[in-house]
Amino acid sequence: MSEGKLDDLLDGLEKRQLDLIVGSIDARTYRPDLAQEILFDDDVAVIVGHDHPLAARRAAAWPDLLDYPWIMPPPNTLMRMQLDAKLLEQGGAGVRPAVETASIMTALIVLRSTRYVSVCSGTMASKLQELGAVVRLPMTFSFGPVGTVWRKEDTQPALTDFVQAMRDEVRNTATKG
Repeated sequence: MSEGKLDDLLDGLEKRQLDLIVGSIDARTYRPDLAQEILFDDDVAVIVGHDHPLAARRAAAWPDLLDYPWIMPPPNTLMRMQLDAKLLEQGGAGVRPAVETASIMTALIVLRSTRYVSVCSGTMASKLQELGAVVRLPMTFSFGPVGTVWRKEDTQPALTDFVQAMRDEVRNTATKG
């Protein structure tokens, strides 16, 4: 299992270092040699650690976030481009990251003991909040489709079984929520 920028993951898929990608689906995944399946649409959520001053506020808004240091996805990633656009729209044109990482684990470690702000997928944020790892703040914006990508020529049972298990989990989660 690897975390990384979509371009790097696609390169790993092409070089057969990876069998499958689960993540954002955008134009880069639509290639003649790849199969892709959209599993669900997601949003981007803002998260903080439990000791962050905004963690207890029910009515936090975008302007409240602008004075805190940020953990941001790396440049030229879909989530970073969307975050930059949202910050610009909300008056945060000068906000720059104190930390840049594609790793949710790195973000969690930093959030745990600082007053930093970060973003992740809304689905991930909800699960992390349920586990007590973060506080999801009441602001989101659209992220887009999340799905899986694999080489069309690969039909081994482990891959097809895994894709089916993801479909089943998405369907089961949708019926619960």
